[in-house]
Amino acid sequence: MLNQFDKHYQAHILYGGELIFNMAKIENQITWIITAHFCSDENKRIDCAALIAEIAFSFETKKKTLASLLKKSYPSLLKKYPTLILSLTELQEERNIFAHAELVYPKELMTTFDYKVDKLHFTKAKKFNAKKHAVPLIAKKVDTLNENKSKILGTSMALSDIYKYVLGEYQK
Repeated sequence: MLNQFDKHYQAHILYGGELIFNMAKIENQITWIITAHFCSDENKRIDCAALIAEIAFSFETKKKTLASLLKKSYPSLLKKYPTLILSLTELQEERNIFAHAELVYPKELMTTFDYKVDKLHFTKAKKFNAKKHAVPLIAKKVDTLNENKSKILGTSMALSDIYKYVLGEYQK
């Protein structure tokens, strides 16, 4: 039988893995939007997407490129999805925590395991810098994890809509 520590650790692994998986899908969607904007030829789009992946555009670069494209070329989509870039930033920050930070438990949890799993929580410390040090993940309630799942779904749906719109621009 698992103790509370093990349950908390498993919840961390499951949620973190799911978040990283979904963010990889979202990053791929952004790549295809950028590619569709610059390449009207379907065969060239595949080459362009491979090039973007090969030269390792960071998620941050892709996000900034998407924001710029929406602002300059698709302002109606920016009006339709005004919080898209903010959502991407929030999800990116959460993803970075699970990808780069060590799970650390408050001292009181290490001595008593009567703390309920649904009251345990994760998040980043202020001034988080994953390259310099691991941080405790202890400030966000688990309840908000479901909000992030909704944000992932909404963001992915918005990106799908934008991709279809950008592709449609070439069919005019």
